[in-house]
Amino acid sequence: MAPEIIKNRYEVLNMLGEGSYGQVFRCFDLKEMKEVALKVSDKTVCLTKQNKYREAVFLKQLKNSSIIRFEEDFVIEFEHFLVLEYMSKGSLWEVFKNGALPLANVRRYARSVLKGLKFLKKKGVVHADIKAANILVKDHEMGTIKLADFGLSFFENELVDHLVSTQGYRAPEVLLNLQVGTPLDMWSAGCIFAELSTGQQLLPCYSDLHEIVGITELELALVAQR
Repeated sequence: MAPEIIKNRYEVLNMLGEGSYGQVFRCFDLKEMKEVALKVSDKTVCLTKQNKYREAVFLKQLKNSSIIRFEEDFVIEFEHFLVLEYMSKGSLWEVFKNGALPLANVRRYARSVLKGLKFLKKKGVVHADIKAANILVKDHEMGTIKLADFGLSFFENELVDHLVSTQGYRAPEVLLNLQVGTPLDMWSAGCIFAELSTGQQLLPCYSDLHEIVGITELELALVAQR
């Protein structure tokens, strides 16, 4: 079977992942002669035009070494395609699932993640879905990373009615439907740093209530240690 070529330019090599948003493929750019990641929105998911193109809007504005590089976006029929920098070393999820890291390694990754969040804060942007799978590794030895997946992002001055983010990484204000801002990204980052340190998810949960109980128990345990 001949390989699929999209837009007469992007040769599909293999699938990298999929979710409610659609699918991500590793492709070869026949024009630039390099590998890229191609994110395809799922046309079966009901999205407004504003939400469908939201990630592209943010990535076009966020030019920084800590942010995944945006190449282009286009529409074919009812599918929206995002062409992004390809990161061959995987995500922090692959890193922590293999077990706890030495503290020195955790510090290197933490510095790099916080550098990216500092840039977003400067731009007034809330990522809103910081998790291990959305942090892509550039260099394991140096601990350098790039933040990815800005599909849920918003500006700090925006009014957010209901935020849908990933269980186990949600700040208390998200679960309690309170006003949200950049602090929620810091909470999520803290969860990731704990995962890297222990090799286990900090707040494994299956419901909002379960997550609230987990956060409460964690805070009580920390208070008891003081």
